[in-house]
Amino acid sequence: LRTNNTERMRITGAGTLGIGTSSPSSATNVHLQNDNSAILRVDAQDGGSAPAMTARIQLHGYEGRGAGIKIKDSINSASGASSREWFVGSGYAQSGFNIGYASDGVQSSYAAQSKLTIQTDGDVGIGTSSPAQKLEVAGRVRATTDPTFEVYESSSLRGGIQWDTSSNFTNIFSVGGDIRFDMSGEKGRFTSSGLSVNGAVAI
Repeated sequence: LRTNNTERMRITGAGTLGIGTSSPSSATNVHLQNDNSAILRVDAQDGGSAPAMTARIQLHGYEGRGAGIKIKDSINSASGASSREWFVGSGYAQSGFNIGYASDGVQSSYAAQSKLTIQTDGDVGIGTSSPAQKLEVAGRVRATTDPTFEVYESSSLRGGIQWDTSSNFTNIFSVGGDIRFDMSGEKGRFTSSGLSVNGAVAI
């Protein structure tokens, strides 16, 4: 297909479609290419109805072998090209949602390369592909600006640990309850009346 005597689109004998290229890759069914910027856009116009979803891209795979989007942001660089690759989707032999990364562009969709996982039950893993809690992080966690970790039942029943940035100290706090120290049984408790200790005290 040509416009202004310039080829714009080609369908090869193998059935691959090239847009902006006369030699679409045999590994792809559709190859979109343009100088400097290539944009694939899906528009849904307002027709007056109220569907549950308008614009969408559907990826249908088979046998749990992975379906998603792979991003190589430097593969076509004129200098310093890199094969590094991000994967977003449902990875190979994984039923949940994954974000993976491979510096060499190999197996970014595999569990071993997963950086963030959302399982079908809603559990989220960062640095682990098999979280056992609503949020599981493999590694250190850092909080900045207002560094607070809080467990919350209600505004009047909550507690946690906080770094006081104005006075530079760690604050362990409880609202509506006590602070209890438990090591194979309760050893001590802070209440509104003070500290109670169960056992010997060494100073």
